[in-house]
Amino acid sequence: MKTLNENVNPLLVKELRDVMRNPRVYTVFVVYLASISAIALLLYMGLSLTNPTSRVGNSSQVGTTLFYALVGAQVILVCLVAPAFTIGAVTHERRQHTLDLLKATLLSPIQITLAKWIPSFGLIALLILATIPLTGLVFVLGGVELTQWAAALCVITSSASLFTSLGLFISSRSHSTFDALVITYSLLAGMVIGLAILMLTAPALSASGGRMTAAGSSALTVLFVLLAGLNPITALVITEANFHQSSNLLTVVIGPSMGFVAPLTLPAPFLTLAVCYLAATIVLLWLTARTIRVR
Repeated sequence: MKTLNENVNPLLVKELRDVMRNPRVYTVFVVYLASISAIALLLYMGLSLTNPTSRVGNSSQVGTTLFYALVGAQVILVCLVAPAFTIGAVTHERRQHTLDLLKATLLSPIQITLAKWIPSFGLIALLILATIPLTGLVFVLGGVELTQWAAALCVITSSASLFTSLGLFISSRSHSTFDALVITYSLLAGMVIGLAILMLTAPALSASGGRMTAAGSSALTVLFVLLAGLNPITALVITEANFHQSSNLLTVVIGPSMGFVAPLTLPAPFLTLAVCYLAATIVLLWLTARTIRVR
């Protein structure tokens, strides 16, 4: 009978040990948590000083503002930190001339890929879980429901999954870590910042462009809601705005006022993002394994 150790991917065990023994990982943890804590503390102190006579009635507004700030900061930090753990995973092996040795073992390319991806994604998951105590302050102040936090956590986790797999894929296609770094963060800048600016300014640009038919307006609205699910920033903004307007977190209802004969129900942007990012993660991991096998 095989023991548990014989069934575990040995490369995965090695990578997990190397990650947990790396002092830079703990430095990232300290800096990440210190940044989130500082943002929460400064924002809470600022809101308290601007409303020194506030009572329980205004605490919900403070809690809501603090929640949005914490979630926004986590999204930005995940975008910056997540790819950094994987952009050198394959290029380091190639530079040390050990990638061919790994390919010569009994491990399949997908096992090698998962052994490089799981420790990095696990670290990001630990970072996200470590910020949960700060979220408790938001629930103490009020103004935020548990379902809102769950939707934000879904967006952050899905983004971490995609960004780590993207960094790993670019690493498998690059000849140096610097090349992988430049390409990965350039793609992230366009996907996160560029698409967010485009989506947030699209309604104003379409309104100033002149008159539009009802069919064109309705089609643009549907396209806007669907594309919002491809960006973590717009997915969070539209999901939370829709929740405050209709108290419905899972769906977005487009009414007859937008040119439809009957109300059209679409999935909330955070659900679209979770499904699309999960599918993209699987595809990128498969492409990474294929690249490792071929190159």
